[in-house]
Amino acid sequence: MTSYEAIAAHRAAVPLAADGEGEGAPSVTVLRFGTPGARPKAYLQAGLHADEFPGMLALRHLAAELAVADAEGRITGEVVVVPQANPVGLTQQKF
Repeated sequence: MTSYEAIAAHRAAVPLAADGEGEGAPSVTVLRFGTPGARPKAYLQAGLHADEFPGMLALRHLAAELAVADAEGRITGEVVVVPQANPVGLTQQKF
């Protein structure tokens, strides 16, 4: 299994659309590792400013490592990762 396949097993998409906007509306990817609701809990977020890529890249790499750690039972709490908190911002271009 590749690291991205391992990450996909932990993925949930949280829609940003109000009721009625339907299919194709943007969503935020949330990755969860460990036991839901367990403590301690860590929340990591990047990409609030959509043009700042280093944090997004770092969390993608970290998510691959967390997927392995979770599969091996090494996460005793819960880790929630939001690698791109502003997907709408990624679609905007300024010249």
